[in-house]
Amino acid sequence: MTATARNSAPRSRLGGRLGSAKNSGIAAIRHATDDYHAGMGILVDKRHVITCAHVVNAALGRDVFSDTYPDADSRVIVRFPLVNGQPEIKVEIVHWLAPGMNPRDDIALLTLNEDAPEEAGIAILADIAGIPLDADRLSVFGRSESGPSGDNWIGNNVDAKFMGSTTAAWIQIDSIDRAGAFVEPGFSGAAVWDATHQVSVGMVVAKLISETERIAYMIPAYDLAAEIPKLTIERRNLSSTFSPAWTFLSAVMFILLFVHFSVQRGLTNLKALSLGGENAVLSGFWGMHIAALLLYVLMLQLFRFSTAFRQHKWWQKVPGFGRFSLVPQPSSRALSAVASIFFFVVLPFAAQAHFLWHFQYGDGRVIVKPSEFNCPSKELSDRGMTCDGQGEFCWFRPMDVVLVKACKGDAPYWNTAYRFGDSPAAGHWVTYYPILQPSVIYLLTAIASVLALLALSNVFFDPCVRFWRILRAFRDDVFGVSRVSRDL
Repeated sequence: MTATARNSAPRSRLGGRLGSAKNSGIAAIRHATDDYHAGMGILVDKRHVITCAHVVNAALGRDVFSDTYPDADSRVIVRFPLVNGQPEIKVEIVHWLAPGMNPRDDIALLTLNEDAPEEAGIAILADIAGIPLDADRLSVFGRSESGPSGDNWIGNNVDAKFMGSTTAAWIQIDSIDRAGAFVEPGFSGAAVWDATHQVSVGMVVAKLISETERIAYMIPAYDLAAEIPKLTIERRNLSSTFSPAWTFLSAVMFILLFVHFSVQRGLTNLKALSLGGENAVLSGFWGMHIAALLLYVLMLQLFRFSTAFRQHKWWQKVPGFGRFSLVPQPSSRALSAVASIFFFVVLPFAAQAHFLWHFQYGDGRVIVKPSEFNCPSKELSDRGMTCDGQGEFCWFRPMDVVLVKACKGDAPYWNTAYRFGDSPAAGHWVTYYPILQPSVIYLLTAIASVLALLALSNVFFDPCVRFWRILRAFRDDVFGVSRVSRDL
């Protein structure tokens, strides 16, 4: 919902807004002329509601188990019970699968004749694949089918728990409190809210008729999306280790890059944490490796998270930092999301750019011993290298790609024949592998850059689209007025 819609949403006496995620997208279905409640529905975008096919049958006054496709001119009414005034909109039936117990049976898609009210919100459905839902706490909002659905419409929130599949199509949900309210006829088509994952995971389709067992069934979000291609759901395949791993790795990356950047810039107070010690060249060299590896891992995580939460608000598409929950958690506020992007995306890439520049053009050199290549130092000098006065060492810039060829025999490679550092003295160099080592670093950095762009596109694309639409509308209004003024 927009900021205006959130501010105008009614508040409860406890201070909670009725436009919260749990209450978003709640709709009720009734006949176009008869004022009796037929069932529930889920508003999945401004113009579409999904519900059960047997709810549509009930709203049309037909046998609920009828397998005859409704007439083309059939119409029903969708009501938004949690919106002030309980507005109603006529809808047409655009997709209908007859009631049954096979996978993807008993599903209907309704198209509203006009946009749903902003205050109704949009429900988010998700297929949770990475973490088992066993015994998750669930909640369903609905109303019994008995009685009229007019101004005295009052529904109930009922608690349930996830049990698991009972057929190829349905998943069982059980009552938590045997004495409290539970799913009744009239709840069909309602969204099943998972309190653990803070998202709707399915749609109520049936209730077991029993005086002793309090059991209901739902169609999972995966089957709803598989049958209705235009229905967008979130695919969450994130494991229970995601949040702890994101918090730990992002903190480690920031600390290590800060340390190596500081030492590379001459701040030796942090040398104990630097892989290069107090050597500025080696600190930058190792910082380049750390950034390439950790940026690749973290940007992959960011991309996966932003994809898994792509129906949420933009700041909720960024993982929450400091969370160790077994359920992946999004950022709670826009400020925390911006901070995460700045500290774990912008600054690390800036540090990596700094490290790579100094690797190419800084004081670091690739150092070789002419004797290990059976070459006199003069010949290596003729090839473009710089050698010391004693002819014991020669060196060249890493990106000059002046590869040493042995004058006699084979050139050594998988040993310490190539060294990178600022001096051939002990402690001032590390073993280096030309071509292979920088190629891997640049490849990982390039992949991390692409993943970061894709992730940030997921995060900011919708807000940017809305911004440009508003800007274009404003431009058209301004130029439209200007043209009229000139014509006058």
